[in-house]
Amino acid sequence: MSNIIESHNLSKVYNPDTIPVNAVSGVDLEIEEGEFTALVGPSGSGKTTLLNLIGGLDYPTGGNVQIGGVDITKMSENKLIDFRLKNIGFVFQAYNLIPVLTASENVEFVMLLQKTPKREREQRAIDLLTEVGLKDKLNKRPSELSGGAAAACCSCPCVGIEAPFYPC
Repeated sequence: MSNIIESHNLSKVYNPDTIPVNAVSGVDLEIEEGEFTALVGPSGSGKTTLLNLIGGLDYPTGGNVQIGGVDITKMSENKLIDFRLKNIGFVFQAYNLIPVLTASENVEFVMLLQKTPKREREQRAIDLLTEVGLKDKLNKRPSELSGGAAAACCSCPCVGIEAPFYPC
């Protein structure tokens, strides 16, 4: 198998001109396609920063990140946004559901941005929500969902886009 994610000498320093904080320092990482990888460490050890860097949500201070052979650290902000939309499915620590949309519409939202045909995205949303046990919650807004149901709903949009990489 080939590597879906690689980083070389990856680093991130916050506040470099005042009180530097080395959040990530010299990380070399290789994750093969189909591999499940967990980042484990105490609070403040740089796990979220590393995920933000390899997910293209932040630019590194040094080193590079390649996703599927593409160096995302050299992309302009607009190209990186487009790359993330098509290639990376995020499951965030916070729920990030849009309060005015139903569970189904929240699941469909990224597919809408990707210009997935309406019938396809509607069916995919129903299928995904059914898989996570929320078939009876399709038309509920986030405020009407339990914490567990909201968490399950949040995982659906990233899987809905069938991205090769899912940082969570």
